[in-house]
Amino acid sequence: MPACLHTAAELHGFGVLDDATTHVAVRPDEACIRRADLWPHQLALAEDDLARLRCGTLATNPDRTAVDLARTLPRIDVLPVLDAALGAGVCTTESPAAELERHARLRGVRQARELVPPANGAPESPQESRLRLRCHDAGLPPPTVQFPVFDARGRARRFVDLAWEEVEVGLEYDGEEGHTGQRALRSDRRRHNYLQDEGWAMFYATDLDVYRDFADLMRKVGAAIRRRAATGRPGRHRRTSSSRGLRAEAGTSTATCSATTAP
Repeated sequence: MPACLHTAAELHGFGVLDDATTHVAVRPDEACIRRADLWPHQLALAEDDLARLRCGTLATNPDRTAVDLARTLPRIDVLPVLDAALGAGVCTTESPAAELERHARLRGVRQARELVPPANGAPESPQESRLRLRCHDAGLPPPTVQFPVFDARGRARRFVDLAWEEVEVGLEYDGEEGHTGQRALRSDRRRHNYLQDEGWAMFYATDLDVYRDFADLMRKVGAAIRRRAATGRPGRHRRTSSSRGLRAEAGTSTATCSATTAP
């Protein structure tokens, strides 16, 4: 039985959601009896929907896996998976969209069609992706992800999680990981002071802003964008060609095992 959904995503290197169950695909006419540690899913799979991994495991290919999850996951979890698939390098910006054409009549395809286009491989955590979804749903202009802020010498001094660089408005996710302890606090304060001195209006989100109290934060960010646009901010920090790829790590992959074409 080929691996699918969360299990296949883990094997392909974009399993960013916690799920200890093993998910496998069975034919639509086969029995689908779920156990505590094994969840069969009735899926109609063509031969090219599958990939044989170098470790010998058969799984749905990365594009099929990403779109299956985009169709069936709760909305808040879709962008983290799609962003991670692009970030792992196993999907391209075009390939999930092409895969969508084969899911036209399947459950959840409308959700997948909406959220595949804004997928971006740059977010550094699932929470950043969820925060970006809140911006998308609030109707804010699409932000630049991991935008570099340069100093007078052209060096990238800081990166803003989500940036509207034309008006110098930034939005960051502050989780407990990486933000605890005196050393991290000092670094965060220096970072905030630097961005403020550079003219940025910075906003910060916690898990409550992502899952529950997001409406008020989105209203404040949107108001800042409109206010600064009306006053004609200079856009000193526009992206340049030299800033592209500053955070890319060439030759790395998070995949558990690489894929080859299934026999």
